[in-house]
Amino acid sequence: MRKIFFMSLFGYVWGIILADVFCDERILIPLILICIAVCGFALYNNKSYVWIFMSVFLVTGTFVYYHRDNLSERNIQYVNSQSESIVLKVCNNPSYQDDRGIFYADALLDGNHITKLSVTVSGEKHNRVKYGDILCIDDMKVTQPKKGLNTGDMSYDTYLKARGVSGLVYAHSDDISFVGNDANPIIRTIYNLSDFTKNTLFTLISGDEGGFSVALLTGDKKYLSDSAFIDIEVAGLSHVVAVSGMHMNIFVMLVYILFSRSKKRSYLASAINIILCVFMVIFTGGSYSVIRAAIMVIFANIGYFLGRGSYSLNSVLCAAGIIVLFNPFAIFDMSFILSFAATVSIILFEERTEDFLQRYIGIKNNYLKSLISVALSAQYLVIPCIIAMKNTINTYSLLSNILVVPVIPFYMISVVVTFAFCGTGILVDIISIIPYYLAKYILKICSVVSGMPFSELVISDWLFNIVILISVFSFVLFVFLRRRYNISLKIALKYYGFTLITILFLNFFIPSGTYIDFINVGQGDSALIRDRGVNILIDSGGSKDTDSDFGIRVVGAYLKRKGVYRLDYAFITHYDSDHCQGFISLLDRFRIDNLVAPPPVSEEDAELHNIIIDKAEKNGTKVVYALYGDRFKSGKESSLRIVAPKRYRGEDANTNSLMVMYESEGIKTLFAGDNSQEESLSIIDCDADILKVGHHGASDSNEKSFLMKVSPVLSVISVGENNMYSHPHNQVVKDLYEVGSHVLRTDFDGAITVKLDNGKINAKTDK
Repeated sequence: MRKIFFMSLFGYVWGIILADVFCDERILIPLILICIAVCGFALYNNKSYVWIFMSVFLVTGTFVYYHRDNLSERNIQYVNSQSESIVLKVCNNPSYQDDRGIFYADALLDGNHITKLSVTVSGEKHNRVKYGDILCIDDMKVTQPKKGLNTGDMSYDTYLKARGVSGLVYAHSDDISFVGNDANPIIRTIYNLSDFTKNTLFTLISGDEGGFSVALLTGDKKYLSDSAFIDIEVAGLSHVVAVSGMHMNIFVMLVYILFSRSKKRSYLASAINIILCVFMVIFTGGSYSVIRAAIMVIFANIGYFLGRGSYSLNSVLCAAGIIVLFNPFAIFDMSFILSFAATVSIILFEERTEDFLQRYIGIKNNYLKSLISVALSAQYLVIPCIIAMKNTINTYSLLSNILVVPVIPFYMISVVVTFAFCGTGILVDIISIIPYYLAKYILKICSVVSGMPFSELVISDWLFNIVILISVFSFVLFVFLRRRYNISLKIALKYYGFTLITILFLNFFIPSGTYIDFINVGQGDSALIRDRGVNILIDSGGSKDTDSDFGIRVVGAYLKRKGVYRLDYAFITHYDSDHCQGFISLLDRFRIDNLVAPPPVSEEDAELHNIIIDKAEKNGTKVVYALYGDRFKSGKESSLRIVAPKRYRGEDANTNSLMVMYESEGIKTLFAGDNSQEESLSIIDCDADILKVGHHGASDSNEKSFLMKVSPVLSVISVGENNMYSHPHNQVVKDLYEVGSHVLRTDFDGAITVKLDNGKINAKTDK
């Protein structure tokens, strides 16, 4: 029975994945034909029914994906057509930031649920919305969440669908009318307790130590500083501040210790644990890691009531089945993937790892052996998942887990006790010293580990794919040779390890060719030059409306996929947010040796300039203020030169925007910022083979006479899809074609990679 369930779940999940990869409903027809063929073959040859179940559920998964995807789009269209009659009911605990509030809401028409929406409220009264409120929004318009800009980017559309959300609504607080409140009193009480817990803990335990305490107990990381969160992530301890099975198990064990002295009390403990699981799901916001842990604990306790033992692998498969049955998009959620990967990995490999540690390493202390085996066995499936999603390996993750995880149970108990004694004056001040110093110890470990050499290795997509292929080939070869020549596992692992080390050496130490990547950052600019081991970033994208982590989420993710972990030079052409806001987070996460920028020419410039320069100085980045004619060597036969402006004048950022000429292998590439027409025409030496078109193709920066002077073979326009400025201007595109240039655009073509190969230009697009 378990085998049938597993293969059915396997088929269902792969059906969903195939539907997402091909994004074409026509795949259903060949899948149905394959399913019929497999079923017929199995029945004709009296084979196991397992393959029949798997085939049927493969088609079912694909069908469910397309049905839910199409339903989501239809619901958005329907809500927009009925927007005047639609009311919204807030269905979660709103999250508030400095200038906005974000919450999920059910769209209702005549009391009937239509779909679930994500609502962002701005304005002075953005924090008035509470769980259960029923709202009307004037001129409400629902938009489709954006998919990833570049191949491999996290899709916000998929992220929201994994939470059952179809569309986005942006509203000002003045446009919201409150109709009433229909909150579930139990859920409202739990949400209020969650808010009270966060505020109280952060008041009692100040600074990052308090933020860590809040994150540990509630999963809310907004009280942590950026630097502390980065240290935690690089140290491989993100799971500690994301409420998961570890946290749930600690609470469950505490309940059993308190209530399981007799059989009757054991039944009471099981009942309390079931209630506790439901409470924790609501209290922490219901991430998939918590839901997975809750389902497994509930199954274990129901099994205890029925007098039946629970098998961990059955429980985890049932948990996965329940979640994907309710929401097929859950399988693309990072917390779902990592939670199940870690759990399955521990179930499958912990005992074998423990045996290996005792037999070959000589560790005999049971506690230490168990601690290391759990931490190590979890990594077997988690590491490939993290590389696939983030292109990084946290090198010292095992070390940090060994130093920190044993402290977590005591730390959680001390945090709970501190909260329990809030309001007792000097007594709580004394008690709060314990979690404060425990948090200080954990954060210090994270800080030290993240500062160690090679604490975070960047693995490019190319390298990861090669490693996967070698691993699969090695496994197949080992199975074949073991049977024929009796090759031992120890010898096979030696050869496998040697091969991987050789590949890593080739990747990190042998320079590749010269590439220019025009990254798709929407309505903004960002270009990466990879010149035989030297990496240069010109602008970083962003906008006033994007979140502060845009740089690391879009540009940083792209750099990692290309295997870039440090930048020799970073250039800011000017201080418009769509060109440089991304540097705010990039400076924290990447080693940047030199930052080349113009001086600020206005108060508006100075605001972003000061934030970026402050970040650069804190992270040890050398700041160079660019002047006309400055040359920066990037290789033996390549360099970058500032060709505009000849002098800084006035207070207009566009007029004072840098223009950078890159020369390599006899090929010139001109990177134009948002330069004015006058500044562009004043450039003497501007002929180039490749032109990054200025100001997203606006007519005021790209007069035909200038384009004729440049006379590019290839022109690249970095521009957002359906942007409000109608960029690029039709006349500019026409002029580019008339001067004999091939035109590529990030809104049509996605990210564009240009390879410079012995004087030849080879362009490849993302779409």
